[in-house]
Amino acid sequence: MDQIGFLPEERGLYLDMTIKEQVLYFASLHGFDLKIAAADLPLWMNRLSVKGNEKSRIKNLSKGNQQKVQLITVIVRVW
Repeated sequence: MDQIGFLPEERGLYLDMTIKEQVLYFASLHGFDLKIAAADLPLWMNRLSVKGNEKSRIKNLSKGNQQKVQLITVIVRVW
């Protein structure tokens, strides 16, 4: 994979969405298979030690966990 990414300090997340809604929304914008994205989400949450669960709202997560979710929205589309 020869792509480079950048995660800015400001997170481009929708605070009232759940983690799962957020990830599936961004996956859908890029035409990624939503079944695969939904199936991969628990794996990435575990790998990145995201606190909370798929139904946790973004606004209730710490800044660090929000950044992890932002990273997952990228990983789930390209992995």
